[in-house]
Amino acid sequence: MTDSPTSRRTRTSTQPAVPMRLMHAPTSHGLVVPFITLAHRDRSQPIWGALDPVRRLHAFTRKLCQVCGDPLQIYGEPFGDRVVLYLRPSDYLRGIAVEPGAHPECGHYSQRACPMLHGRSSRYNPSFLATASPAVRTPTAAAPAGP
Repeated sequence: MTDSPTSRRTRTSTQPAVPMRLMHAPTSHGLVVPFITLAHRDRSQPIWGALDPVRRLHAFTRKLCQVCGDPLQIYGEPFGDRVVLYLRPSDYLRGIAVEPGAHPECGHYSQRACPMLHGRSSRYNPSFLATASPAVRTPTAAAPAGP
């Protein structure tokens, strides 16, 4: 069950306003759940700090916004003239982006809403890996079929 649009507009002073582009997105505790965030079957129950490898790949290959999941098109052209990328210093030095891009308004919202991007937290969900199932901890480590 997702929060209603009315509850999104009723926010605490610490929660940023949700832009129109994200009004359809699922929310958890008043915050938009990004498209590439790992979640349970109910998208309003995310595992904050964990990326869904299938959705991440889907966003990269189809040029979708990592926050809203819509195509990265501005002014009718793919990518338009602006795309927001989140890079760690080590990613910048290597010239890579490990996460898909975002629309400028989605990126601006994320920068204000996400504790990591806003600087309120120095690490992602620290208890996630300790409590996650082995399938979540190693999403690409599928066992090969035996002889």
